[in-house]
Amino acid sequence: MTLAGEWENALDIYYDLIETGNDLVWKRMAIKQILKVNELNRINFDKLLKTIEAERIDAAMWYSSFLDFMVCEILIREGKYIDAIAAFSQKAMEYKGNPIEVEMLVRIANIYGDFLDDKDMAKVYADRAAAINPGAEIIESAYESAGIEYSHSLYVDKFEKNENENETIQTEPEIEPDNDTETVEQFVIISPNPANPVTTISYSINEASHVKLEVFNVSGQKVTTLVDGYMTAGAHSATFDGTNLSSGVYLYNFESKGFRKNGKLLIVR
Repeated sequence: MTLAGEWENALDIYYDLIETGNDLVWKRMAIKQILKVNELNRINFDKLLKTIEAERIDAAMWYSSFLDFMVCEILIREGKYIDAIAAFSQKAMEYKGNPIEVEMLVRIANIYGDFLDDKDMAKVYADRAAAINPGAEIIESAYESAGIEYSHSLYVDKFEKNENENETIQTEPEIEPDNDTETVEQFVIISPNPANPVTTISYSINEASHVKLEVFNVSGQKVTTLVDGYMTAGAHSATFDGTNLSSGVYLYNFESKGFRKNGKLLIVR
């Protein structure tokens, strides 16, 4: 139906299946098809996001993780690559030890290698994914984005039951993970920037500590304090509202234990 150009009818069918159906496998298929149709026909994802949010209510574990993955995936389709990295990073930590964690790390590697042309960072996330489950077939995609050949068949898929208990397969990845493999990447990301006039400042720290995030004008006068307190390790975000401020350049200063960063924040009306 989508190939014939009758995408409106296709979307009606898919949304009806999600709303009235009980089979989660079919719902999953419908959501993926809607994503594809929307992207091909340049339709915004607002309705799909609302549908996903409704589906999250009382969702089964595997279905809930799929829905979280799709929300992050939509950011990629919208060209919001940095936002997608931040979202996937946060969700990967929430699903630590679960196969979906590997999929999210792989997707971050794909973003860096395929969309941002940063092979080094793609390799960082490919290595992290491989350290968790070197035998997952999807790992090959991560290393491909990093420009590196990799064969998952050399390793055990740790999340797949091995019916043949006597079978001996190499269980360690070719690349030994560093001691900081499990270390959370530290970053501060502002999106959108310029703000008009509201924006989100996302940040991640690799250990729990006191965090301070302040915004100043170019004269050095403090405009607002967005964060000033103890935060757990991982990704967080704060909303900056410049409604009462004039257009122009502002400066942010971020401080946590062992990590500091400052930069520019623009307000354009």
